[in-house]
Amino acid sequence: MRALTKLMTIAVACYSSFTASAAEQRFTCPERLAPESVQPNHPPAGWAMYMPRGVRLTEGGMLHGEPDQSGYMVPDNTKLSQSGKVLVQTDHWIFPAPEGYPTWIYCGYGGLGAPLQLFKRVADNATECTLTSKTKDRLGRDLVEFVCK
Repeated sequence: MRALTKLMTIAVACYSSFTASAAEQRFTCPERLAPESVQPNHPPAGWAMYMPRGVRLTEGGMLHGEPDQSGYMVPDNTKLSQSGKVLVQTDHWIFPAPEGYPTWIYCGYGGLGAPLQLFKRVADNATECTLTSKTKDRLGRDLVEFVCK
């Protein structure tokens, strides 16, 4: 009976491991960053930082390695389509499982070059991510959503 219990435990663990690796991760970037959500870190000596108004979501993408290493990844393919006044962009990345370097998604805010960015780590077993963004006025994004598996 113990052997059967051990065998069942191993089978459940293997199944759980398999289903966990096949699970999708979904991330949606916040559409706006409010001033109170951005805390001043370390302004230059003698200076103070203040954010007078919120900033709009303008971009999203992926990084290989920690955010402070700036390992921005180029999509393997990009598709653009338009439905009425809504422009839809789909970017897709395929990458090997990271070996010592985690993979991150980022959401950029505030215009060209996205001077403010939020980062979220992707599961270590993910090997591809798709970003879908939608915009109506080209000044910002109304939606940036990632699906990683």
